[in-house]
Amino acid sequence: MQAATRMADGQWPWRDFGWAYGPGEPLVVMAALKAFGPSLLWWRLLRVAADATVALLVWALVRDERPRWALPAWAAAAVTAAQPVSANPAGPALAFALAAVLLASRRHPAWAGAAAAAAGFWRPDVGAAAALAAAATAALAAREDTRGGRRPALVALGAAVLVGAVLYLPFSIAAGPGAVWGRARRPGHA
Repeated sequence: MQAATRMADGQWPWRDFGWAYGPGEPLVVMAALKAFGPSLLWWRLLRVAADATVALLVWALVRDERPRWALPAWAAAAVTAAQPVSANPAGPALAFALAAVLLASRRHPAWAGAAAAAAGFWRPDVGAAAALAAAATAALAAREDTRGGRRPALVALGAAVLVGAVLYLPFSIAAGPGAVWGRARRPGHA
């Protein structure tokens, strides 16, 4: 909420204040604050939507491999997601990461890479893991095809890098790439 409020006031993460995550969550919360007014409700609704999406994606992934276990997997994911958690943006990042793996398993490597980049826009560490998982899943799915090859894995990775670069571009311009990726600290910016 504080990052969203600061961004609504014209400040940029990494340039005007330190930020350990990607800018996705504060941007969405900022848009909700501007559209509907200040309230913690918008952050909670975002979190509930992300948790519900995670449970649904777990169900879809398990259903493809072990249909009898899909409903118990959904229930386990839903109960786990319902636990009180901190305000870090792991929920939406996990939803995008699971979407990346599901898309890769269904032979949509470019969309899988885009979903991994979205995960990285919320949490860069989760986005990197999602890109690798999507590439591995795309490669395994391609092995089952007659075409096979490494191309789907490279498409997933390439899309993740390209979409991620586009998403982070305004922040890299405003703060400098070194500040965004933790290589440079500006004195006096907390």
